[in-house]
Amino acid sequence: MTHTLTRAPAPRATVITHTPHNRTTALCLSVEFGSRHDPPGLGGTAHLLEHLLMAAPTGTGRSLSERVDDLGGSSNATTGLERMLFYAHVRTEHAAEVAGLLAEAVLNPRLDDQTLESERRAVLQELAAADADPSDVVQDAYLARLFTGHP
Repeated sequence: MTHTLTRAPAPRATVITHTPHNRTTALCLSVEFGSRHDPPGLGGTAHLLEHLLMAAPTGTGRSLSERVDDLGGSSNATTGLERMLFYAHVRTEHAAEVAGLLAEAVLNPRLDDQTLESERRAVLQELAAADADPSDVVQDAYLARLFTGHP
């Protein structure tokens, strides 16, 4: 296995791992915008943006997640305090296409009202589930005390 580290202007870095006997490729795109960047009074903004970028149609006419599914791969995204991560796992022959779709979804999203409303409802359901999870409630209380006045 060989590793290549490519540095773009700080603070971005790309690690490419080549394992000759594998026939699949894992891709991950990190966007340095997480929940701590949500504007005051607009908690959940980063989370909603993550959902929109995964669900918005790409140039293929399908969303990033739908196109990766079409190719037999898997994809997902997550929003943390500091960043959003978008990732996919596909057969190596599809890696270049999916890398392009990841970049397109994040840099040139095609947002529409229908996708916005659908993903808004999904995020509200996820937030309600988190409010019912004791570990999430404790973590939120801890962070609220640690970072007073912040979303």
